[in-house]
Amino acid sequence: MTQSRKIKKVGRPKEFDELQVLSLAMNYFWDHGYDNSSLSQLLTAMKISKSSFYQTFISKQLLFERCLDLYTQQQTQWIKEQLSSNSTIDLLTSILQIATDEIKQYGEIRGCLVMNSAELCYKKYPDLSQLINRQFIKFHQLFTHLIEQGQSRGEISAKYTASTLSSIFINTLNGLSVMIKAGADEQMINDILYGFRQQLK
Repeated sequence: MTQSRKIKKVGRPKEFDELQVLSLAMNYFWDHGYDNSSLSQLLTAMKISKSSFYQTFISKQLLFERCLDLYTQQQTQWIKEQLSSNSTIDLLTSILQIATDEIKQYGEIRGCLVMNSAELCYKKYPDLSQLINRQFIKFHQLFTHLIEQGQSRGEISAKYTASTLSSIFINTLNGLSVMIKAGADEQMINDILYGFRQQLK
């Protein structure tokens, strides 16, 4: 009598770079938003099959969660790299400037994926709203830490706490996107950038 053996099925190896595909999905969500990104549109953007999607990412919501994580990681890494060659004030101002230059590069204001998603998902998707809040806190803590470093080096005034200035910075960053969409001219934008720098001194 032969002993029966269980044959372990081995799944097909992935035929794509998971990080690259995730980046494609992140940019699609960034451009179109969560609700306006259907599964079929995402599959086209990611250039993978439906079976590969479900095998790797399971669902649209879990994919979006991973995209938010990737966005936060990439932005955090870039900011830390830029700090090595810029003062804290110059770095924060350059981030604001990049936001104002987006329309020249993309023809539209992309804004921040986290903040854009907060507006779209607020109260509509409780689980995603909680995730977005955690990502927001990470950015607030990052900028608070950067400003604390600037204050310790004497670059930034200690008139306000680092946490307060971090909140002002994030509000200014996202407010700029709204103002540009509303048609603010270049002089108005430059006045805001100048005013922000003066708050730090």
